[in-house]
Amino acid sequence: MNIILGIGISFLAVYCVVMLAVIFKSKYPFKNFLFCALFGILLIFAVNFTSKFTGVSIPVNLYTLLCGGAAGPAGVILILMLNIILV
Repeated sequence: MNIILGIGISFLAVYCVVMLAVIFKSKYPFKNFLFCALFGILLIFAVNFTSKFTGVSIPVNLYTLLCGGAAGPAGVILILMLNIILV
């Protein structure tokens, strides 16, 4: 399980670096970063809202909100994958 967690964290770190590089090369970097962060946080709440139908939920705490905010939708997908694999 530690190998899977390490791969997931490595993927998240590489994704964050690439995402920040793309955002800062755009014309409006702050606006793009805020949009991506807001979309990731809203996606966490959307997953929890549909948990009655899907049976999949994400605990809302500081770490999941930071991951969803920093990495956007890819961070939420990573949280879901790690939640399914590790639990």
